[in-house]
Amino acid sequence: MKRKELGRFQWRRAIDRRDAHKVWESKAFTGETSLIHVLKAEKPNIKKFLGKEPVTILDDGFFWMQVAVQGQHWWLTAMFDPQLRPTQYYFDITLENHLLGSEKSWFWDIYLDVVLMPDGRMELLDADELEEALCSGDITKEQYENAWIWAKKLMEELQGKQELIQNFCQEKLNEMLPLLK
Repeated sequence: MKRKELGRFQWRRAIDRRDAHKVWESKAFTGETSLIHVLKAEKPNIKKFLGKEPVTILDDGFFWMQVAVQGQHWWLTAMFDPQLRPTQYYFDITLENHLLGSEKSWFWDIYLDVVLMPDGRMELLDADELEEALCSGDITKEQYENAWIWAKKLMEELQGKQELIQNFCQEKLNEMLPLLK
């Protein structure tokens, strides 16, 4: 498993960047948000959605917003182009989220990922990595089974809710933009 931080300070792909961080509470959740404005990227990062459709997720001027919610088994990274249009919503399935009230908050990445596109299409990624981790002994059988349970539950919860996710992310983005330093 990999340990990943909210501030992504070890991220080499962002050569020049500005950052913002905020702790927040709502009636339903407590969480933290980090926004990274990538002024200069090492090179464009283009992924294929559903194995065929190219989607740029990182380039000069892009914004990456991470949202961590206490008590959940996912960590959201919303990616926006320079015109602040969402390119995708990427959910890491997590073993644990450790919210510390700072950009040093972190999680254990348990391999599976769920990608939600702005139009509502979804894709589950890295099942092969989860399988390899089980076979190599990096994770237990219980962790393996829980990762599948959490990923399937998230996909069910996201089904038909892209507008809700977009509105939530837009609200958080609007809160974070003035905080960029």
